[in-house]
Amino acid sequence: MGTESPSSGSFSSSRIRWSTTDEPAIFLFAVPFPWHPFSFLCRSENHTAAKPSTSPFSHFWVLGHEGQRELIGAPQTYLLPTTASLGGDVTNSLKDACNSVTAAKRNPLSLAMAGMDANCQVISPKQNLFQSGSSITIIPIIPLDTQQDNALAKVDYRINDRHSFSGEYFYSNYRGLGAQTQANDYWRATNAITSQIGGAHWTWIANPNLVNEARFGMNRVYQYLGSGECAAGVGPDTSYLHTGAQSCGFPQIQIQGFQALGGNQNFPKLQGPDYTFQVLDDVSLTRGKHAFKFGAEVRRMQYHGGTFRFGKGNIAFRSSPGTTALQSFISGAPFRGSLFVGDPVVTVTDWGIPASCKMTGASRRG
Repeated sequence: MGTESPSSGSFSSSRIRWSTTDEPAIFLFAVPFPWHPFSFLCRSENHTAAKPSTSPFSHFWVLGHEGQRELIGAPQTYLLPTTASLGGDVTNSLKDACNSVTAAKRNPLSLAMAGMDANCQVISPKQNLFQSGSSITIIPIIPLDTQQDNALAKVDYRINDRHSFSGEYFYSNYRGLGAQTQANDYWRATNAITSQIGGAHWTWIANPNLVNEARFGMNRVYQYLGSGECAAGVGPDTSYLHTGAQSCGFPQIQIQGFQALGGNQNFPKLQGPDYTFQVLDDVSLTRGKHAFKFGAEVRRMQYHGGTFRFGKGNIAFRSSPGTTALQSFISGAPFRGSLFVGDPVVTVTDWGIPASCKMTGASRRG
């Protein structure tokens, strides 16, 4: 059987064959085109039509993969001061605000962020972290650029009349650059998220009155959210700015009335590897008119992570009587500054060992 999905641009096809012997039956295949999204699936089944006493063997397994490649634009409107002159507008023009501040009070760091020299002239347009248009309104197209791969494996294996086994495993890997209200694409957040889930189930029929079921489960999660600019060669050179921050990335600079410079103030953020391990065992016993069930479980959970809020620093500039927010920025006179110091990463481990016992019986009549 085959399926085709024109809307997603992927194609998959499968073939399944049933067997009346112990010869394994395969297959299923998928051919991806174009590149995203795409999928792959492989499957095998073997079922025996002969008597169980002569050939009890039976199995089923499946392998699957799905991939996604996404480049999604999300245009948004921002207000950002401009390095162009707006006819003496010291509220919206960096050049006009710079000319209104005496030369002795012009802060070199502020001028460097705007690509201007001490005379309020733009000499390094590529170093300008703001914009140079004739309006403070900009609509940058900063795409979400991500990749995701998922894989699945499952097996059911009937060894004989008394033993059967099943297992499954799922793996997911997500990475890329996420847009979160940044004014420039080099301030996008990096995403690296990995999830794994696995399980196994074994059933043993000792005799018609005694059955044992053992199960094992595991999941693992890892997530790291950082700053895309920390990669080599990304964004303009801002090595002139030394905040003393312990986290990599440009600090968030907030000028009243405008979109903040910098990436997400809560990144980097780390979670994991987080683990959960679980082992369960149940025994079912029948004695005459009574049925007993005993069970026990051992579970271990571990959390490891932390959020470096303001780890890159946060600097805010506001207006004051007689001074606009841009004039305060050009003068290097912030209203407030915040910088996280310390290590927020914690590790928490929990254990759980519950047990249960249940008995049922048929009531007598007469």
